[in-house]
Amino acid sequence: MSERWLTYDEMADALGITKASARVHARRRRWPRRPGNDGRARIGVPEEEIAARTVPESSSLSAPSNVPSSAPRSDPKKAPRSSTELTADARALIALLEGRVFELTAESKEARVTIDALTAKAVRVDVLESQIESLNARVAVERERADRERQLLEKAVADASADRDRWAAQATQLAAAQPHSAPRGWWPFRRSA
Repeated sequence: MSERWLTYDEMADALGITKASARVHARRRRWPRRPGNDGRARIGVPEEEIAARTVPESSSLSAPSNVPSSAPRSDPKKAPRSSTELTADARALIALLEGRVFELTAESKEARVTIDALTAKAVRVDVLESQIESLNARVAVERERADRERQLLEKAVADASADRDRWAAQATQLAAAQPHSAPRGWWPFRRSA
């Protein structure tokens, strides 16, 4: 198995892939790597791999129909673009996406502020609800106590009125039972016998 020592750029050109793909490809296949005299890394690419990836120009006439031809395409939308066009498009797309990310970040911050405010309100509402429940319980206790006090007061009034009526009846009986005598004089010697 013979190897050809190529840089990543040369390997990408020979295999028809990008430089980043060439790096990944070399790492996955575990091809040997060593530094060159110019300081750039050289990868030992097997000749069979290079031959399998490239189509000889003389065989283009006898190539099967499923092999794509190297002739330029007539459709401009499908035509390969230059790296500067791709870079400009990529930059425009990145700028658009960064703007959208900025908008979404701002919306997220606004939503977080709203959520925090609503959470604080919910906590206050929970506190107020617990205070209302506590006050309602106290009102119920006070209402029961007031009802007991009112019942006791009504009973005391009924007892006092019954006692008054009983004493009035007793006083009337006593007054009727005693005979009326003449008033006594105030001088002892003038008392009537």
